[in-house]
Amino acid sequence: MPQISTAVLKAILHGAQKFGVEPDGLLQQIGIEKACLNDPLKRVNCELAFELMKKAQQQAEDPVFGFHFGQGMQPTNIGVMGYLVSSATTLREGIASFCRYQKVFGEGIVLTMTKDLSSFVPTEETCTLFTLTTHPEITQQPSFHSIESSITGFMSMLRSLLGQAIRPVQVSFSHGCRGDLSEYQSFFDTKKVLFDQKENTIILENECLDLTLLQANEALFNWSEQQAALILRHANKTGYSHKVSNVIVKQLNGEIPNLDDIAKSLNISPRTLQRHLKTENTGYTQLLDKVRENSALFHLNNKQMTIDEISYLLGYSDASAFRKAFKKWTGKAPSDYRN
Repeated sequence: MPQISTAVLKAILHGAQKFGVEPDGLLQQIGIEKACLNDPLKRVNCELAFELMKKAQQQAEDPVFGFHFGQGMQPTNIGVMGYLVSSATTLREGIASFCRYQKVFGEGIVLTMTKDLSSFVPTEETCTLFTLTTHPEITQQPSFHSIESSITGFMSMLRSLLGQAIRPVQVSFSHGCRGDLSEYQSFFDTKKVLFDQKENTIILENECLDLTLLQANEALFNWSEQQAALILRHANKTGYSHKVSNVIVKQLNGEIPNLDDIAKSLNISPRTLQRHLKTENTGYTQLLDKVRENSALFHLNNKQMTIDEISYLLGYSDASAFRKAFKKWTGKAPSDYRN
């Protein structure tokens, strides 16, 4: 199930307080302990964030709570990702960095950036399209409040990063309009706020994306990117690459577990598993090789098995095939490494 950082929950609680909603009560309603919010690496089911937004809206009694909530979003509300985006040189670099590391923040609602606008606007070469989609494994789809808070919050943060009221070319929502259309048009500063569309999107002029950010700082950007990468590596340990590696380790005993067997043990189809691994920038073959390499190093260091025995254990047809693979990994023959 897709995960989110507890920073998402903190951002929702912080925003809800501005509407007079008591945060501790909201946490109790979704079964989350307050102490969990203090762990920067803690991740929870993304559907809890959708449920929290729903509960906050009910208590705030605002029919367009998500739209109003998003207007108060600032980069500081999204933790290390806020530092990363704020310290980039240009708005484009900041958004690209967010897209690259957005799993640090969460996987529920995904932001993608593309310049292919042929079906949206005639001046496709001067604009960039941003699309919000939900993770395919989500069973409880986010309410329109979550979608509107994401798009409105995105726009609020961009304006904060630049210190000026930039305006989008077009904003599209896949749901119907639940409030006053003129209020949406006033906030986004464009008449082209569309509802009942195929996708949730926002289109910006490239000229806006090339503007320099107010707090551009190369040193802080590099530090923030390192922190985001560390958190992402930790998050990936709960991903499918980690799960597949664990299955291979358990089943690699003279025979190589194939992709179909691994998928079956994880209760998903092989095709779905391949798609998950692709999103994590890896694949079955790469994971198998890495497990074999780590296992080989472990057994060679412990010196309790012969090279022929290690070769068989790792599923190689003969010792020469193992020696060839080991030299590719380390640049040394197994015997030279052991000595």
